[in-house]
Amino acid sequence: MPPSSESSKDPNSLKLPDHEYSARKITPDELEQLLRQFDEAMETIDAMETKAYLKAKNQARHVVDVESPPLQFIRYCGGDLWAAAEQLCTYWKFRFEIFGERALLPLNLTGRGALTKSDILCLQGGYPAILPQAKDGQQVTLIDRRTWTSRTTMENKLRCIFYIGFVLAQDEKAQTEGVFIVIILLTPRLQGWDPQWLKYGWKFARTAIPVKAKPLGVCLLPKSGDQSLFQGMFSSFVASLVQGGFPINRATMLVEEEESKIRDSLLAAGLTLEGIPTSLGGEYQMEATLQWVLDHARQQKAISGSQRRTRHTATPKTKQTPRATSTATAARKKRGRTDEEQRTANAIHSRRKRERRHRELQAMKDEHEKSVQENISLKAEKARLEGLLKQVKEVTEYSHVLPQQHQPHLAVECVR
Repeated sequence: MPPSSESSKDPNSLKLPDHEYSARKITPDELEQLLRQFDEAMETIDAMETKAYLKAKNQARHVVDVESPPLQFIRYCGGDLWAAAEQLCTYWKFRFEIFGERALLPLNLTGRGALTKSDILCLQGGYPAILPQAKDGQQVTLIDRRTWTSRTTMENKLRCIFYIGFVLAQDEKAQTEGVFIVIILLTPRLQGWDPQWLKYGWKFARTAIPVKAKPLGVCLLPKSGDQSLFQGMFSSFVASLVQGGFPINRATMLVEEEESKIRDSLLAAGLTLEGIPTSLGGEYQMEATLQWVLDHARQQKAISGSQRRTRHTATPKTKQTPRATSTATAARKKRGRTDEEQRTANAIHSRRKRERRHRELQAMKDEHEKSVQENISLKAEKARLEGLLKQVKEVTEYSHVLPQQHQPHLAVECVR
């Protein structure tokens, strides 16, 4: 639809920089006026760009209103209504690309929404993971390729990143100040990267998700051997940021050879020790991510079940003909997973067992090191005491040799 006036063609005429747009401060009347101006800005966007958004709005209005409220995009764009309208259209364009026929379903962890069960398993495995907040209250998320399984597809990864972006966007601070994204780029056992996937990921993160990302790229170099792999990884990472249109000045690279130094760099960047994974020298255990997913899924299923019961009560009952199912199908439904999903769950469970054993082994090593240090301290104390005892013996033997008048006298002060 063409612009209605000359002023509407100018993006600056649709920018309201003096308004703070906080849900805690904006009044209902101000919100109504703001949304009306936002709709006017949306009318200036080219019809091809608004196609996905209008389709979603016509077919799933409730999902659009709840999961992509314009106020999030207005805050992210600093009050630029035209830019916010453009980004909302891009959001739905990417959502249709990434979720396909499930794009209009709610973003939840029930298994009946936009995320499939294999997507939920990917989240349970820790990709991506929301970590405890930074020192200043900013959100932190972890993208660690080591959490992938052999059955994790590109679609799983993109849908899970989209979902985590949706969760992070609920926080106003994420829309205006930013979110730390800790990205494990390189470790001695983690090498190689798909630059096309990285470029696509940055592009949709920048142009669609209303969250100001602040990447922290982590490279844990091998202590010996060829370092050229890092150079290639660094070049690929920076190139993907540039090609995706991401601001380079918001990205930070942490390059060290020891986990403790990576941990110190993350602490200096603003993270807390409790919010740094144990794999990077911190205290955060990835089992907490699994529990987070399970808790959210339980809450969302309870809400979804309550809504279904409400609809069921309002809808007249119709008699349905029972369908015959095979024993294998019935068993699979009872289990709630397909064989492929079960194998993925088993792989995640096995990896968590290995991580738990690694932590136990590390704890034993730490205890051993502590015992060694205590043993060294005890030996030093023993040597000190033996030296004192030797001096006492020497003084005693010397006093026996001297005549009585030359023996040292001890002055004893009595305290009454």
